[in-house]
Amino acid sequence: MYFIESGRVTLVHKGTHTHIKELDRNGVFGEISFFSGCPRTTTIIARDFTEVFSISKEDYYHLALKISTPAVYLFD
Repeated sequence: MYFIESGRVTLVHKGTHTHIKELDRNGVFGEISFFSGCPRTTTIIARDFTEVFSISKEDYYHLALKISTPAVYLFD
């Protein structure tokens, strides 16, 4: 899962190349695949210099255990 710190991206459907939406600072992408395990269906195109942060499932799981037990059940 990715979090946009700065910049701007466009989400484009992989199969149809249809523009889905644009995201900028504080936008999140990759969350559907992250939580569902389904293959990604979009491609991300940076429109400006873009800085993103990512979190792995393992790191999310460990963080969720520290903060809130119900968040862990998203993977069950």
